Amino acid sequence: MTGRAHTSPSNFMSMLEEQPSTVERSMIRVMEGFNPRQVLAGEEQAFSEEALADLTLSIREQGILQPLLVRPARGGTYELIAGERRFHAAGFAGLREVPVYIRALTDDEARRAALTENGQREAIGYAQEAIHGLRDIARMVGVPISEVPGVLNRLKNGAVDEFGVAGYLQSVFGETVSNWAQRRALVLKLLPEEVSALNERRANLTALQQLVRLGDQPERRELLSRLLNGELTVEELTLEVSGMLRASAPDVYPQLQHLRRALPRLSKLSGSDANRADELIKELLRLIE
Repeated sequence: MTGRAHTSPSNFMSMLEEQPSTVERSMIRVMEGFNPRQVLAGEEQAFSEEALADLTLSIREQGILQPLLVRPARGGTYELIAGERRFHAAGFAGLREVPVYIRALTDDEARRAALTENGQREAIGYAQEAIHGLRDIARMVGVPISEVPGVLNRLKNGAVDEFGVAGYLQSVFGETVSNWAQRRALVLKLLPEEVSALNERRANLTALQQLVRLGDQPERRELLSRLLNGELTVEELTLEVSGMLRASAPDVYPQLQHLRRALPRLSKLSGSDANRADELIKELLRLIE
């Protein structure tokens, strides 16, 4: 077995020139919710024997051509960082031992290495990659993933980036906070079939942004079906969505005028009333951000 030299995700590709180790497959543990190819709505069978049939056949005939990436764990075991499809397919193929690169990585380094490996092999879809990044940001900032879009919007608008979110997005994805606030965070609002269409490149994010505007309106799935069947262009979809929203939009102008007049009185609230007002304002901001 080769040594366990420490490495960073940035030089992942240099591993391809190294001699891999061989370990028993039973000594490798898959970390729940860690791999970028995590289970998303509509992709529950991503690692099933049926889904991996072609890869299993290839491994049975040729072996694993690209070693797995693991890190040492307790009791002489290992935690899988990258290569979960190959790991499961090797099991279906009956392999007892698998080739691996062993690296002592922190959690953050391991997540970045996993994204790097999958990204270079184009192994994960746009939505999967976005969910992984959003979960990382949620861990960094210490908020639920549902609140990450609000965090990104505040950073986009000039808030202090005390957790280094911008640096993380730039180093791992090569993208800006603005791009994640305006586009990537949208995946949290997608329906399962929209996620699948995005990952399979049958629909682009511009079109799905229009469908998200419909919320839970039943026409949303019908329009997606027409889009995927080639019955609608993105431009035609945009016009239909805009027309539906205009027809169903309530007249909020009177309420907005009343709210503007009432806002100065918020400063007079105290105690539980002030706390309740603060919660309502935060909820309103979450809805419109």
